[in-house]
Amino acid sequence: MKAKILFLSIFSFSVLSFAGDCEEPISDTQHNALIQQVSELAEYKVQKTRELTIGLCITADQMIEFLGLVESRADKIAMFDILADKLIKGADYAKVKNTLK
Repeated sequence: MKAKILFLSIFSFSVLSFAGDCEEPISDTQHNALIQQVSELAEYKVQKTRELTIGLCITADQMIEFLGLVESRADKIAMFDILADKLIKGADYAKVKNTLK
């Protein structure tokens, strides 16, 4: 049990530490390829976005394009939650959040 708690603590810390390390966004080429992969899916777009964007950083405009791939408000919020820590500029957070209103 102690080993499980230690593992979860270390994993959580490493994930949270990485979230603030975004400096360079993905290239337009990589972004367009990811958008195409997700848009071709009939469902599970949010889950696929989570899988494809692990360890990547994005701009607000790239995030807005990802949000445009899903239609329901619940899916947009879920997508936002996945991508929020991947923004390269904290100020971009408000720009993207305003698109959810």
